[in-house]
Amino acid sequence: MDNPLTKEQISEIKRIQALTGEDQAHEWEKFVKTLSKEQHEFLFKKQETGDKCFFCELIKGDLKKYIVYEDAKVLAILDINPANVGHTLVIPKEHFSSSHEVKDVGYYFNIANAIVKNIKEKLKSDSNILVMNGENAGQKGNHFMIHVIPREKDDNVNVTWDKRNMEEKDLEETKNLLKIIVEEKKPEKIIIQTEKRERRVP
Repeated sequence: MDNPLTKEQISEIKRIQALTGEDQAHEWEKFVKTLSKEQHEFLFKKQETGDKCFFCELIKGDLKKYIVYEDAKVLAILDINPANVGHTLVIPKEHFSSSHEVKDVGYYFNIANAIVKNIKEKLKSDSNILVMNGENAGQKGNHFMIHVIPREKDDNVNVTWDKRNMEEKDLEETKNLLKIIVEEKKPEKIIIQTEKRERRVP
């Protein structure tokens, strides 16, 4: 992707990078809101070519965050450019590019599920839980995260797709290709040794 940023925008980024603390956070938040969709995606895409991960910097840095939940392993924040009001990002503090790299991925989905419950109770909304693994799946940055998106009727958020017809042989081939085989562990043989005592004749 060619750099869609103007010279003025690049100069502004350098100026903001030289700031610290709340000044940097405030200026960066204002700057991001001026970007087009293409420019916004370009900044996230840069991390895949060796630049620092935006989300790692977001977690560690002073940029203003609207925190919904935080602990030692995860940060859940409101998306500042949401699909709907309440759109939340569940972001591991450790860097993972994709969900398959995460050993305890269930931990993060438990947090996402707690947010779903809050959305249902507080916003009275339905919701989607979404993960994008890779560019072709819609992933914008190189940091695994879970999107929790509140849903309303006719809200113009589209996560549907056109259904495809599959032949039985194709389904069978795909099943065999993707089938997960779990090796069952055989129970260990337990040998109990008893002490032999000599029987004394009285």
